[in-house]
Amino acid sequence: MATILVIKEQLKRFYGKFDIYVIAVLKFFGALITFTLINSNIGYMERLESPVVVAMASLLCSIIPIGGMALLCGVFILAHFYAVSLELAGVALVLFLLMFLLYIRFDSSIGYILILTPILFWLKLPYLVPLLAGLTGGIAAAVPAGMGVIVYYFLEYAKANSPALSNSTTEPLLQNLTMIIDGMLQNKLMMLTAVAFIVTTVIVFLIKSLSIDYAWPIAIGTGMVVNMVILLVGEFSLDLSASIVSMIVGNIVAALIMLALQFFIFAVDYSRTERVSFEDDDYVYYVKAVPKMSVSTPHVNVKRINAQRTKRQS
Repeated sequence: MATILVIKEQLKRFYGKFDIYVIAVLKFFGALITFTLINSNIGYMERLESPVVVAMASLLCSIIPIGGMALLCGVFILAHFYAVSLELAGVALVLFLLMFLLYIRFDSSIGYILILTPILFWLKLPYLVPLLAGLTGGIAAAVPAGMGVIVYYFLEYAKANSPALSNSTTEPLLQNLTMIIDGMLQNKLMMLTAVAFIVTTVIVFLIKSLSIDYAWPIAIGTGMVVNMVILLVGEFSLDLSASIVSMIVGNIVAALIMLALQFFIFAVDYSRTERVSFEDDDYVYYVKAVPKMSVSTPHVNVKRINAQRTKRQS
């Protein structure tokens, strides 16, 4: 434990010195992974799959706000969809515009959740989304968590139906539009997952914000259970054929990952909790102070000894 705390303190010190560069590097690699996954899952426009284009877009994302990165990802997706059909790109554009307006309306600083949601789905870790959103974002993080679910299922729908929607087909434009919209609105699993993630995110945030001991672990455990209950009840009620075992295992794995991540983000020592009170002319204040877990990092002093030849004085 002490070794892990030392590593944590060293990472915090390093980040404090070079935070600008660390954030830029993380954004670059995050964008690189995102664009690579987009190209590998819906890569219909060959020009965007060029390593040079991906590298340049990732480099641009490293110096722009996270909202700009979300916007650029949307542009990539629209370009790929345009290579399939004009109707698909049009529906995606309307969907992204509505999401962008909601995203700006609530909190533009939590756009990383909207980007992470499809990525975590592709990495088979979707149940991390509501836990991560509730712990690291505000209550408004429920909005991008739900929107990210819709984006993922829309991308999956486009990938599964791209042959029928391609520009080479002779289907009328209105018929293609109707097929796309109906395909999304009739996706019960998408609706259920979005509702589950939104509710779980709100509950996790509310419990995390309570002034109780072990609020974060309790929020993670409660969020895991709430998410599983909503999904299980919904799947039985809607007669969906989703894998129950993988859903339960996925939620447990997500909770374990968040508990490990919580150690680095919010590790506190509840055994040394202090409660103090003071007052002024108008109010009485009650304060609960919980110290963070920390250790003093060892300082290594290197002493250099230079061997010098001494000459005897004759």
